[in-house]
Amino acid sequence: MRDAISYIADKHGTLIDLKKVSASQNFFNSTTPGKFTIKLKYHHLKTTINVHVRPNLNEGITVANRTAIAGPSLVKTFSGSSKSSSPNWNPENNYQPETEINRYYDNKHNLMITQFYQPRFHSLTPQPTPLNQIGVIPQGISLKQNQLTVSYFSEPNVEWGHLVTYNLNHLSDPLKSQNLLTMKWREFKNTSRNIAVSPYMKLGHGQSIGMTKKYIYVLASSNKEANPDKSEEIFQISRKNYQINHLWTIKVWNRSSYYPRYFHNACFINSHLMYATFHNASKGLYEYWKLSRNGNTWMPTEIGTTQSDFVKNNSPLQSFTSSRSKFYLAFNDNLFIITHPGKLIQHYQFHTLRETEGIAVENDRPYIELARRPELLQIKNQQNKKN
Repeated sequence: MRDAISYIADKHGTLIDLKKVSASQNFFNSTTPGKFTIKLKYHHLKTTINVHVRPNLNEGITVANRTAIAGPSLVKTFSGSSKSSSPNWNPENNYQPETEINRYYDNKHNLMITQFYQPRFHSLTPQPTPLNQIGVIPQGISLKQNQLTVSYFSEPNVEWGHLVTYNLNHLSDPLKSQNLLTMKWREFKNTSRNIAVSPYMKLGHGQSIGMTKKYIYVLASSNKEANPDKSEEIFQISRKNYQINHLWTIKVWNRSSYYPRYFHNACFINSHLMYATFHNASKGLYEYWKLSRNGNTWMPTEIGTTQSDFVKNNSPLQSFTSSRSKFYLAFNDNLFIITHPGKLIQHYQFHTLRETEGIAVENDRPYIELARRPELLQIKNQQNKKN
């Protein structure tokens, strides 16, 4: 129940750990349809949330029967965490801001170039806690009309973090924002008014986010789960104040709970359309799913399949998005562009040795977020001069 709380603060404005909030009930029977009101309380503060259990017990049960399209041979990548970093992101250089942009070339002379270095930290809190430390681990991005939203976590393998949105229409210098906590006051005011930070909230692994004009959407899946038959949570968060507006649970099963489809990577196109991908490792393929919302119901349909694991070393998919009837699958150092039915269009390979922590597409141009230091880069296709 506490997942639905945006935040709670005491009379001094200090954030309160949500574990200290009591609920009138922590569980309810999901097989019993109806409306349930849950009372939440912290000292003298009280509120209620309404939980609606939908009546269709077959919701989300479908058939995965698309014929797979032959995919590419497996390519090399590194497994595990980053093996390298940007030049100053190390103890020897005390994690100082970068002074130059990065340029990476693939073997076809395509260029991946720095667009925006993010600050290492966003707060001067003398005693940081997970509640108030914004950074330093990015996990996902969304980009819409030059508004960049990044999911941040204070440590690995946690499910609660912050969303930070940068207005790149004004933060146009790729280097300056790194100095957020040391710049002069006037420059700080001009910079900080173009950075918005959410409360500490549940984001899951943070890889599945998307933006519309009014909302940020998050599929809060867990990277600690392989392929359980559990439900997943979708959050609808107001871009105006970062308050949680709606929370839905979804599940997708292929015929029954014996063949679940638990999505670790998804993207949101609008308030009624989400795409997700599922790695069917036992069959060596990737499935592509469309989830359409009607009211409070998200209905799944398998729309494509690629017969390939794409990369060696059992390296997981790091990021996923869709634009103009194409899917973008980002692994460490590799990006594959696929048609919705599952046919390979293009493959990029950049040897950064840094983890890919997000992908977005704006004006048909792919953008990649890298770890160590948080950095947004644009891929420029040198064989297509209009890009």
